[in-house]
Order: sequence, then structure tokens, then C-alpha cells
Amino acid sequence: MNSERSRRDAIPIVVCCILSVVAFASIIALTVYRTQYLWASLSLIAFALACLAVRRFGHTYRALGVILPGTSIGLIATIAIMYFNTLEVFTAILATAVGAILGAAWKFKNRQRTLSRRASAILCGFVALIAILWSMIAWFGTAMLGDFPLSAAFFFQALLCLFIAMLLAWARLFRPFFESGISCIARISYRIRSTSSDTISANGAMIVIANHACWWDPLFVAGALPRPITPMMTSVFYDRWFLRPLMRHVFEAIRVEEAKARREAPELQQAIDALDAGKCVLIFPEAYLRRKEEIPLRRFGRGIWEILKQRPNTPIVACWIEGAWGCHSSYFNGPPAKNKKLDFLRPIAVAVSDPFHLEPDVLEHHLRTRITLMNHVGQVRTKLGLEPLPMFDLPKADEGE
Repeated sequence: MNSERSRRDAIPIVVCCILSVVAFASIIALTVYRTQYLWASLSLIAFALACLAVRRFGHTYRALGVILPGTSIGLIATIAIMYFNTLEVFTAILATAVGAILGAAWKFKNRQRTLSRRASAILCGFVALIAILWSMIAWFGTAMLGDFPLSAAFFFQALLCLFIAMLLAWARLFRPFFESGISCIARISYRIRSTSSDTISANGAMIVIANHACWWDPLFVAGALPRPITPMMTSVFYDRWFLRPLMRHVFEAIRVEEAKARREAPELQQAIDALDAGKCVLIFPEAYLRRKEEIPLRRFGRGIWEILKQRPNTPIVACWIEGAWGCHSSYFNGPPAKNKKLDFLRPIAVAVSDPFHLEPDVLEHHLRTRITLMNHVGQVRTKLGLEPLPMFDLPKADEGE
């Protein structure tokens, strides 16, 4: 199921790439036909540089956010070429946009590894063949039938391809675009660094646990992981009218009812369902924002154990967020957003452990499971050069359980 989901998620990326390359090949062919060799060469250089630049983008998943503006800018550039009847600058802009699209897909493909090398080579060859054949058709067809009729036809073909690619990007790739935009805005307030692990799988079920000190903790953790997360979110925020559509339809967050005591917890089954679908579920097991300086980590709730009891083979990743305590949205010196200055370039560090599993004997008892996970979160601080938290022990009354 996980590999099926990964391939299904890769389809819109591949389709956007092919449509963009076809549109770009049409415009480049016409540029060459009109003997504008300098601009054709510059456009190809811009294409290559944009592809390599995005390939070096820091975040694997958020790099896909380039595809949505890339297709939109490419469409606008093609319309401008038709309207102003000039190929020079607008062809270079189109080339940069398409290069960025392919660079994002290239980076994502290398990290996801949803296709074998042979399948990837076949796919790349297929895209290249389409581009070459389309260029040949444009070249010979334009020479035989005259410039205006066929060039107009290819312009409209390029428009159609980019329009379809843009619609597909808006429908299926809005989340990485939105996350990229939010992370860019967040750079004004926070300087975030992370020590992510290369052993984290880009596919398959996974549980991420972390300490919880401020409202923006999910954003900090998401930036440290190479894949999208499914956060468990309190109803206080989830139910706000401007957040609910995003949380429900874009981020697929799991709503957690805000209540001191409840008989039922439907969010636990929703988390299990998300794991069965191969998603990465983010949980703050404290279920509580940090309140005191001297208590950096509260005892984890039973919810994490209930989930692991049902899915004991799920890999777990522990995170520690340093610097969130004391920021504008923390309980430092009072409730969040009160008695504190707005954050500006505040340093935030996120440590990420290698995936691990809990032994069956640990999972037999909820308290032992919770204490073990607390120790994993406390120990991962060492990746940031911090002292580990003192080891948490089972209460003596529970040691024999």
C-alpha cells in the first residue's frame, strides 16, 4: 500500500514535468526557426541553471512547491510571447520556470526512490524523446507550411500544456507550495537549523514524537523532516474558521478534542488509519504546552501507547526542539502572545533521531512505554550539543509491572 501511494503521489509531478517540457520544446523550436540563436542558447543555459539551483534546495518535499509557481509563470510567459509577438526575454523566463520544475522533481525523485534506476532512466529518456520529436515537428512543419499558421498552433499547444500542468499543480501540489511560503515568512522570526537523519524513510508509516513548548512546534519539526507530516492538532486551533479548511483538506491534520477528561478518543483510531495509509504522524505526547522553566518535559500521556499497542512495528523518530521556550507563542512569563516581544531571528534548533522500534516487553505496559519514549526525546538533545535530560525512571510502585 505504501509503495502504491508513493507512485500515485508521483504521477502529478511526472505529468507536470512532461507537459512543461513539451511546451518549452515548442517555444525553443520556434526560437531557433526564427534564427534567434543567441536567445535560444541563453534560454537553454537558464533552463540548466534553474534546474541545478532547485536541485540544491534544502528541503526535499517543499522543493515541490516550486512547481506551482513554475507552471503559472511559464503560462504567463507564453501568453506574453503571443501578445507581444516577441520570443527573447519571455523565452528565457519560460526556460527558467521549466528548469525549476524539473529540478524540483529531480530532487524529490532522488530522495523518494519510488522508482528504480532503470525505470527512472526510461522515464527521463521518454521525456527527452518527447522534447526532441516535438522540436523536429516544429522545425520541419514550420518550414513546410509557413511561419504564422503553425507557429500559432504550437503557441496554443504550449498554452494548453502549461494550463493543464498549472491546474494539476494547484490541485495536487498546493501543500508544498503553501509550506514553502510559510517557511519563507517564518525566516523573519526564526533562524531554524536541524540535525535531520539520513536514515529516515521518505515513504511508509512513521510516528514522530517531540517536546512541546510553543504554538509553532509543528512547523519547526516539519522543516526538519524530508517528507510531509500528519499532525495531531487540538480543536482550539483546528476549529478556527480560517484554519479548518487547510487542516482538513490540505494538511489532513487529525483533530483532537480539547477536554480535561473524555471517555472516547476517536483521534487515536484516526492516527492508526493514517499510519495504515503510510503517513508520517506527528504527536506531542505531553498533550500540553510547557508551563515551567524547571520542567522541560512532562510525563507522556497514554495515547502514544494506545497507538503503538495497535501498530507495534511502526518506526518511531524522536525530536527535541530547542529555543521554542521563551518565544512569543510560549507560556514563558505568561500565556502565549502576552508579556513577550515579537520574535525576530530567534534561533531554533531541532534534533532528529534515527528511527527506532520499541521492544515487545516495553510495549506490554503503558507506563514503561511512556517513560522509554521520554528518555529517547531527552537523549536526542545531544545532537545539538546539549546535555541530555536526566533519565526518567519508572515509579517504584510500577517497576514490577
